[in-house]
Amino acid sequence: MSQLTEALNRIMKWLEKHQPEYAASFLPGLSRQEIDKLIAPLNLCIPEEIYELYQWRNGRSVEPIIYADIPNFDIYNFLPLKEVLKPDVIDWINLSPFDGGFLTAEYQNKTFFPFIGFEPTTCAVVISDKQEEHYPVVVLYSEGSEPTLYAISITTMMSMCADAYETGAYYVDDKDRRYVNTDHNKLIEILDKYHAFD
Repeated sequence: MSQLTEALNRIMKWLEKHQPEYAASFLPGLSRQEIDKLIAPLNLCIPEEIYELYQWRNGRSVEPIIYADIPNFDIYNFLPLKEVLKPDVIDWINLSPFDGGFLTAEYQNKTFFPFIGFEPTTCAVVISDKQEEHYPVVVLYSEGSEPTLYAISITTMMSMCADAYETGAYYVDDKDRRYVNTDHNKLIEILDKYHAFD
């Protein structure tokens, strides 16, 4: 089992225990052939982590709604692949700076592949039309803002997320188990451990 799948399973284990209705809202994973068919029109080099992520689960349904004091780019907003690949989503997320969008010099000739979040906050992998050594994850906070590096890979991002659940950095209130709280001190320790935002 890869480190990414292990981290995703750790997250799901926590959700099944603490928020079973939410855990049940994740959609069944896709086959590699189904993913290939959906992404073929992009003509881009899609990282193996995207394949692994969408083979694990194909995002989640919009219900139930989760109220959370955690980042909008957490697993709670994992987008189904068909939603990601809608032309308006890909086009909006990849506007050039001349169009008032995100692409700065550092990201020229790259494409943002969103997989978590919703406007105006989106989490995306930086990809291109050729194989890359690394596929960093960036956060796009609002139209016109520059991308912020969040993690060096989806694996690192999901490992941070799994650690946050298991250590109590993310936790549910017994009075309302729909609401997820954050212990910010614990979360900072996890971000430091993984050198997030370096």
